[in-house]
Amino acid sequence: GVGLASTFDDELAQAYGAVAGEEARATGYNTIAGPTMDLVRTPFNGRMWEDLGEDPLLSGATSANQVEGEQSAEVSALVKHYNLNNFESRRGHVDVVVDERTLQETYTRPWEKLVSEADPGSVMCSFNKVNGEFACGNDILLNQILKGQLGLEGFVSSDFNAAHSFADYEAGLDIAGPGLEFAGPALLAAVQAGTVSEAVS
Repeated sequence: GVGLASTFDDELAQAYGAVAGEEARATGYNTIAGPTMDLVRTPFNGRMWEDLGEDPLLSGATSANQVEGEQSAEVSALVKHYNLNNFESRRGHVDVVVDERTLQETYTRPWEKLVSEADPGSVMCSFNKVNGEFACGNDILLNQILKGQLGLEGFVSSDFNAAHSFADYEAGLDIAGPGLEFAGPALLAAVQAGTVSEAVS
């Protein structure tokens, strides 16, 4: 990812995405996980190589073009990790405290470009908390910003088992997994019991 972003080449990003999308489709997949849009804000993130660098504008432009390429092969992009997932160690135990201006101008900016220009099929929410709420159950991040302000029309999927309760569905989560604690038969039972409304399940 960081190597691709360092080229500053939109056409190359589209071509890269198209190859990845074609390979995914040829091997029987209908979704491809990527690109990874975590801004490189700390040298202690062991997955920085996977990201698109530290610049929000470059990250947005590169990811938008990569997703256009991926989805040209008739597969859906699952872009990750929304939002403020800038580290790997203890990612499920960290609460990122951020003010509104920084959230909007730095961390939401690349996602705005991605959604408006590439219309990704899906977005993966992250493990960490943001201002006290887990990202996969954060109404401000998912409903108000991602789906409302940015206009995402695709679905939101949890990172691997990053959902924490059935209430996450009301907060904007659409798919939890791959574990079945909040999916499959458990979700069906929660809908039948009225714990989760049919409108969001």
